[in-house]
Amino acid sequence: HYDCDRSGHISLQEIDPKGFEELNSFLSLMTDKYGDLDSAWKWGFGKDPHGSIDLQELREGCSNLGYEGDVDQLFKNLSPMPGRQLLTIWDIDPECTRKRQRGQAVGGGATAPPSTKTSVMSSGGGNPNNPGDVAFSPRRQLKNVLRTAFGSTVIAWRQELDQHMQGSVTFGKFMIVMEHCNFTGNVKKLWEQLTEGRAGATFKDIDPEAFKGLAVLREQLVGKYGSLVQAWDQCIDVDLVGRVDESEFVAALEAGIGAPQKTAKKYFSLLRSRPGQRSLACEDLQALLITVPQDQYAAVWSSGSGGAAAASSSPHDEGGGEASAAAPAASTAEGFSNSNSGGGYGGGGGGLGDGLGGVVGGVAGVVGGVAGGGFLVL
Repeated sequence: HYDCDRSGHISLQEIDPKGFEELNSFLSLMTDKYGDLDSAWKWGFGKDPHGSIDLQELREGCSNLGYEGDVDQLFKNLSPMPGRQLLTIWDIDPECTRKRQRGQAVGGGATAPPSTKTSVMSSGGGNPNNPGDVAFSPRRQLKNVLRTAFGSTVIAWRQELDQHMQGSVTFGKFMIVMEHCNFTGNVKKLWEQLTEGRAGATFKDIDPEAFKGLAVLREQLVGKYGSLVQAWDQCIDVDLVGRVDESEFVAALEAGIGAPQKTAKKYFSLLRSRPGQRSLACEDLQALLITVPQDQYAAVWSSGSGGAAAASSSPHDEGGGEASAAAPAASTAEGFSNSNSGGGYGGGGGGLGDGLGGVVGGVAGVVGGVAGGGFLVL
């Protein structure tokens, strides 16, 4: 019934001609005005790749494009599942999403017909025949597949690549995550490019731009407030509500450390622990620990004495996470037990279990943190 052209495949145009026309019109307008999906997302909606838009923001973007269709219905058509309140860049064009998942440079739209002026919604352009083109570089492809699978490279690092906060990822674990992401490139060659002969890859190897952003924010917060916990209490969540939304976070950083609004919004996106997250809690600041060696976790997180010194130190380089940490540092990392994998952390009271070993030290750290006047986040 639906396969009108008897091609053996059913297209969106055959199932829902009106929906097809609305999506095609929207994608064509974006292509005509911005040229590619990334540019449309950045300049048309004012978002970075980690951001998301709600229905009102889609309305505003469609108004700027001159889209004359039903925006409410367009939002429903773009949403990957009923009831979703937000759209990400990955929802705008499913064909782009599939190519990103395969680690390919994006070069085709889902619905735009060949007859349009530009029948593709590309992602950043580039020349695939030029090995030096950054848009088609292995690292760029890696970041694309991680963002597609997890929402951001930071989330990917915290949830999968370095769940236990060791500071680096091994080749075996890296291979497993790449298979999970359906990365179809040469993983071994990519690994060699990332590590340059070292035993492990760090977050800085994978996304140096995001690493730099996290490092700058960590330095500013710890430099002024002594630790990340104190920065949360004294700068970000002064009302002790427990969570802050994006506007509150931006206002707090503007007032506390003089961060420009645009920069503060980028920081908010980097700290998210899941895609589409609309508010942050104190434990989300654990993302900033990615930028320091294990032996500085305790000082940077909750120890006022020595926190500022840790902030002034340079972020550890690519090799910082590979060397075997001393027993106190290892127990501290276990004590922080990544909140994204169901754990919690103990803060304050010097109760991070330094000097004890392994998991026992981590448990002792949680208990000690609570007993010492700290708190436990579940």
